[in-house]
Formats: sequence, C-alpha cells, structure tokens
Amino acid sequence: SLVSAISKASANKVSNPDDRLTAHEIDQLLPQILQCITAQPIGAKPAPPGAFGMFERLVATWPPNALFPVLGTFRLLMLHPHAAESVDEKLIDLILARGGLTESSVSNNVPVPARLMALCCVVNALGHKRLASRLASHESVYTSGLCVIQMGDLDNTIKLMAASLLFNVVLGLAGVDEGGVVCDMLASGLAMAFIGEAVPPIQHPAYHRLLMALYI
Repeated sequence: SLVSAISKASANKVSNPDDRLTAHEIDQLLPQILQCITAQPIGAKPAPPGAFGMFERLVATWPPNALFPVLGTFRLLMLHPHAAESVDEKLIDLILARGGLTESSVSNNVPVPARLMALCCVVNALGHKRLASRLASHESVYTSGLCVIQMGDLDNTIKLMAASLLFNVVLGLAGVDEGGVVCDMLASGLAMAFIGEAVPPIQHPAYHRLLMALYI
C-alpha cells in the first residue's frame, strides 16, 4: 500500500538527526492518518495533530523518485475537512514545485505518477469551499495548470488532471474573477493546448473539461 511504502522508504533514508526524527514521526502518525483517511464518511475521524506538517516536511525533503507514495497518501488527506484549516498557499506552492508542475520546475526529473499525485493534491484542496475561494486566485495555481496543459510531451492523464484543476479554479472564482483575467487565460490555454497533438483536440477529454470551465 502507499502507507507501507512510505514507512519502508523512511527506514532507508540516510541517517542524520533530522531524518531520524522524521522517521519517528512517520511511525507515530501513519497509523492514525490511515484510520483518518479510510473512515467513512470523510471527516468521521479527526486528522491527527501534525499530519499536514509531516507531509509538508516529506514533500520538501524527499527526492522526486520517492514522492509518489507521499503525495498519493497526501491527496486523500486533502479531502478531509481539516484541510481547509491546515493548507495554505505556501504548501500548495511547495507541492506544485516539487511535483514538477511550475514553469521553473516542469523540466525536473519528476516521475509521471508523482506529477499526477501532486496535481491531485491541489485539485482536492480546491474542493473545499473556504480553500477554493483563496487558492483559486493564487497565481501559481492557475498558471501551473496552464503550464501543464500546454506541455506537448506530457502524459495525457496529467493533462486531464490539470484541466480538472483549472475547472476547480473557475468554480472557486465564481463571481469574483474581476475583469475575467482567469477566463482569458483559460481561453488562451485552450487555444494553445493541443497544437501539434496527434489526437484531434475535439477527441481529447481535457479539451472538454476546459470548455466546461469556460462556460461556468
């Protein structure tokens, strides 16, 4: 499972004091986090204190090839109601950068599954109304979505998730996008997204999701 993969990876990290402390925190928090993210309905069990801080630390310090299980578990925690109180723009910027989803980091050697999970983390964060109204207007969120959409050599599943991110951005900005700035950017992204693509745009699922965003 993703959780056991995190535990195994933590045991194999180099042994300096910071990493040993992180491994100890993981061992203490993972069982509680697993109970939290599997409880039904979502939010039935509170997120353990320190859970979001632990994930922030792992995302910031672990190498790209180890981030998939971390982000894969974090995306589920992002669905918890406590995310609305624990997630801020700084954490979102970190996830986007470490996931290779910003203009300056998109060329980094981040595996496709880790990129996908990073996008999913942000999409899930935007699912909280209180967070969405704040994060949707955060420039790095929608510019990252557009950056991914316009990268011709990225996996189509990642493009579809980026389109979902932009869709959630528009939902979060409903009625507050002064001057239609984000909608103009979406229109530009839609026009440029599939230039040179082998698959005709009309057949691409991301194309349809972007069109839905423009019509909200």
